[in-house]
Amino acid sequence: HEGSGSEQDDSSYSDYSASLSPVQLYRVYEDEHEDQNLYLQYPEKVKELAEDLFSILRSGRSTPGDIQPNHGDTNSWKQVEKTILTLKQIGIGVDNF
Repeated sequence: HEGSGSEQDDSSYSDYSASLSPVQLYRVYEDEHEDQNLYLQYPEKVKELAEDLFSILRSGRSTPGDIQPNHGDTNSWKQVEKTILTLKQIGIGVDNF
């Protein structure tokens, strides 16, 4: 499904407002076509999911166990840096990363 891709070419989606949003949050069981972006209605959920993501990146894993490197010494790469900037744009700071 092309609708959820953040790197998609938006030229063919002039009416697809979610593609213009910095963050995408959907209830896929109720909205399988991802037509209604809910990130503005649930900022606390976006923050919770962002915290979960960066916790996983910091520890190098999503399961219990020893911390392991994820991507070199910094556990960061271009997409992570872009995500941090995007979250800051909508008022969600990322601490300790």
